[in-house]
Amino acid sequence: MRMKEVCERTGLTDRAVRLYIDSGLLTPERVRMYSGRSSIHFSEEDVAVLDSVAVLRKAGFSIADIKRMMDIPCDIPAVIAAHRRALEADIADKKAILATLSGVSTAAVSYTEVAEILRASAPPTTIPKEDHSMSIKEITRIIKGRIPSLLALAAMLFGIENLLSLGIRAAFAELTLSSGGGYTIGYASIYEPPFVIFALTPFVLLTAAAVLLLIHIIGGRQKWLIGALICGILSAASFFILPADVAERLYLFEFLDYRYSFMHGILYSTSDGFDLFIKTLKFIPHLIAAALAVVGLVCEKEITE
Repeated sequence: MRMKEVCERTGLTDRAVRLYIDSGLLTPERVRMYSGRSSIHFSEEDVAVLDSVAVLRKAGFSIADIKRMMDIPCDIPAVIAAHRRALEADIADKKAILATLSGVSTAAVSYTEVAEILRASAPPTTIPKEDHSMSIKEITRIIKGRIPSLLALAAMLFGIENLLSLGIRAAFAELTLSSGGGYTIGYASIYEPPFVIFALTPFVLLTAAAVLLLIHIIGGRQKWLIGALICGILSAASFFILPADVAERLYLFEFLDYRYSFMHGILYSTSDGFDLFIKTLKFIPHLIAAALAVVGLVCEKEITE
């Protein structure tokens, strides 16, 4: 059976079950899918182990105690004796608190006064949080799952820088060609707002994708990763629906960027090849980011299974 059904049957959380697996309390079967991902499958015996572990945890036994009882049955009496001593000490502490509370006046007192009265009798212990904390293995698994998303974010940032430069120049630059074949660029607001909006649309959409991807990396929710993937695709698709004059200006400045590059020297003999190179270059960050985002989506899904 799958993780969700096991959690429903045992009342344990997904994180608690994974912690018990990482701690070696049980070793469920891992099935390798045709896609290369692995999925955890639990047997009835695994569920029985988890049920027993849940009861022992509720009784206050630590994970180390449970592991010791599993591995070394002859140590069970010693573990129980130590646990009894710990419970007796805890009960004594709680009785001391109860006695102190009974002496606290029910008249108007502040919470700070109550805290000061209890300070001497309250035990310096905290509620065990090991079932809610992440193990080293789980942290490692999450980091590995985030690596494709981080690489996708890097590709997006590279694309954003390029699209911002192209968009600003296409919207605001004034190009002057010299007789010797050179050119100079001056900046002046010479286009209407709709032109500016269209020129910056790919940049805005890819920036939105990067922001959503960053939120996903921080928060871990898959919906943000899916949103980033959609915005990235829309950014690439927007080039195909731009008005002709906007597309022409974007292409012009792309051409100028690479006119004197080594790529032009390689492809100079085939003007069609250089033209294709220029037209497809801006899609490379989108394609890399999209591919990595899909890989990240698969990795994130594996983490939650």
